[in-house]
Amino acid sequence: MPETPVPGYGWKIYQNSGTYASPVWELITGTRDITVPFTADELDDSSRDSRYKKFLSGMIDLSVTFQMRYHSGNPDHTDLVTKFFGQTVFEIAVMDGDIATSDNQGVRAYCQLFSSSLSLPLADNSIVDFTAKPAFFEEGGVEIDPSWYTVS
Repeated sequence: MPETPVPGYGWKIYQNSGTYASPVWELITGTRDITVPFTADELDDSSRDSRYKKFLSGMIDLSVTFQMRYHSGNPDHTDLVTKFFGQTVFEIAVMDGDIATSDNQGVRAYCQLFSSSLSLPLADNSIVDFTAKPAFFEEGGVEIDPSWYTVS
């Protein structure tokens, strides 16, 4: 399969109103910049057997930060603010295109919102910044970890 570039504006962020096994994906509208950093802890595995420091990859830190245009009455904004104040765990997916299209891919994780800040510039549109981080969630007695998801 040939490589296909995906411009930043082609990425989409969704939330799941169904279950993990039977997701019902809903597009979060009005989003702007999305950032999904992955970093791993560095575990020092050095010894006196070498002059070089050696490391092992440890626990993975994942977050999803995104901006949303603030429009009065936007139901997605209202829903996310309600989830922030309610400390609700919910599933999101950040995908390189439509989540219903085969071979599209991205990260899928149950998260909580850890920040919600409102920027009110004098000469620009109002913007809301959200940061989501993985949270404990289980379905059917099995813990669900974040994953890289490819639509089949």
